[in-house]
Amino acid sequence: MGKQLMAGTLRAASDAGCYKAMLMTGSRSPATHAFYRACGFSGDAKQAYVARPS
Repeated sequence: MGKQLMAGTLRAASDAGCYKAMLMTGSRSPATHAFYRACGFSGDAKQAYVARPS
């Protein structure tokens, strides 16, 4: 069901004219990252940085 939901979301984004979709996660779980790769995401395309107020 998760893959179907992700595919529908990506299809809707494409239909709306989006040229890419980005996903950020705080998960370090290998299974979570495997799921994202199985949905078509690449983990090495971008790098994200986070700043939190002190």
